[in-house]
Amino acid sequence: MRFPSPLIPAKLIRRYKRFLADVTLSNGEESTVHVANPGAMIGLAAPGSRVWLSKSPNASRKLPYSWELVEVDFGTGSELVGVNTGHPNALVAEALAAKAIPDLAGYGSVRRGSSTGPTPASISCWSKPANRPAMSRSRMCI
Repeated sequence: MRFPSPLIPAKLIRRYKRFLADVTLSNGEESTVHVANPGAMIGLAAPGSRVWLSKSPNASRKLPYSWELVEVDFGTGSELVGVNTGHPNALVAEALAAKAIPDLAGYGSVRRGSSTGPTPASISCWSKPANRPAMSRSRMCI
């Protein structure tokens, strides 16, 4: 997944009230940023963590920055983890279109937000060739 503009590195000071975090930008400036993730984010919101922010092109937005990624080490080296819950469906759809998921590469069409199945709200992508339909549920860490 490509972001529309380069992400901005920062250091996490703290996350609070579910949708807010304070960070220190590389120039030393402190800023409050939007967190598009209402979950607990256990293991992803440690003070001092390196985070990556996007900046909104909307100059009148109250919080110009959004928290997109966090660097964490789960024991095998540093990894980037997405925290913005607005991105998973687009990421899965992009991967399916690029045939980047080998087990699902044979599917010819993808419908996002399909209303097919017993719990329609839980189906993020619906792929269907002639002989093997599949549903995908994409999630971010919460």
